Amino acid sequence: MTEYLFAALREPLRKHVSIDTDYEASFNRFEYFVALTVLDMTHDQDGWFPPGRFAYLLRYQDNIVNQCRAEVSRLGVSWPPLQAGLFGGSIERFNAAEATLLDYLERQRWLVV
Repeated sequence: MTEYLFAALREPLRKHVSIDTDYEASFNRFEYFVALTVLDMTHDQDGWFPPGRFAYLLRYQDNIVNQCRAEVSRLGVSWPPLQAGLFGGSIERFNAAEATLLDYLERQRWLVV
């Protein structure tokens, strides 16, 4: 499904994000935030979230998880997603959702390999 959406949305969004690598980065960030938001809102102890292509791209050093961690480390509560209200503006809630997501992916290694 994620690859279908990635391909299907490319052309309709081209006028807003014309460079393919920027589109890919934006799409991965969107799916990552959807996954984290689901975990933050549901507090699912099993850690299920809608799978996204970002999960199997985590094997690369420059992945969305590392990028967001660096941004949060650098900006703290000034990080734009927190300022926009994601995770109730709380770094702790972001960290908890991220920890649950990473724990789930660790248990589902086939997604990341």
